[in-house]
Amino acid sequence: MYAYPYPGAPTLPSQTEKGLRNISQTIILFVLIDAMGIVLLLAFLPLIAAAVISPSDPGFLAAAITILAVVCVLLVVIVIGLILGLVGLLALHKGRDEFGPAHAQKIDHGLIVLIIGIIVPGVVSGIGGTSAGGLGTVGLSPQITLVGALSELAGGVLGALLVGLFLLWSIEALATPQIRQRGMMAFILGLAAGIARGVASLAVLYAVGPPSSAATLAQFIPYIIPGTVSAGLSIASLAVWYLAYKAVLDRFKRGELRAAPPAIMMPPPYPPAYYPYPQPYVPQPAPPPPAEPPPASPPPNP
Repeated sequence: MYAYPYPGAPTLPSQTEKGLRNISQTIILFVLIDAMGIVLLLAFLPLIAAAVISPSDPGFLAAAITILAVVCVLLVVIVIGLILGLVGLLALHKGRDEFGPAHAQKIDHGLIVLIIGIIVPGVVSGIGGTSAGGLGTVGLSPQITLVGALSELAGGVLGALLVGLFLLWSIEALATPQIRQRGMMAFILGLAAGIARGVASLAVLYAVGPPSSAATLAQFIPYIIPGTVSAGLSIASLAVWYLAYKAVLDRFKRGELRAAPPAIMMPPPYPPAYYPYPQPYVPQPAPPPPAEPPPASPPPNP
């Protein structure tokens, strides 16, 4: 059996196109998650203030339950987005050879940095007791410690850098120069979102200081600035990423990008040569004895 394209085989759908479509849909979900985070952060500011400033207050339980319910809704949306994104990653990996070795190498490297970009920022942020400030995340609690602000800055930069590299490498070999420029713009905005959160947390920490009372809500407001600024930049970055991915998908629709057909296993057009089967041994008959010469004739009489 030899692998070579079969001209009469039907055209299979591109796994690369499927993966990019799923990832673009995941980007939309994370835009909604960031927007919901900003709205909920502003709506539940008094409850967050009561939970952070005076956890022993009787109203803390009600605030905690309310916040927990909101977080659960966000988690459900996040899980849906992660599942959709995982399906897209599997499709990208399955179709990484559809556009040549350069694209396959970019996909392999992108998946590696994506895994690192998910694990490392979480570990770095966990050291400071904070949530990761990477691309597409919004914290619902203000950071009021130096360790928390520094870990938030490190986690935000690492997360935005590594996830941005994955998003860029996934379409780099398929994009026109204009689309690549759009992807670089989205990449820079993602880095700005990660940096802005940590820098804003440090600035608020040293300029304002920790709030002393939940009643003075105005004193607590500066601590939502890092989350809202980071989320706003993250929304802008994700929106530009979506436009870049949509432009690549439009190239598929217009027929500018065609995936190489997979190799199909089929028999060769001619039968292979067969070796003769071994024949059973048959003893050969003995050769006949040589003929004897005729007897000599008697001599003639004189």
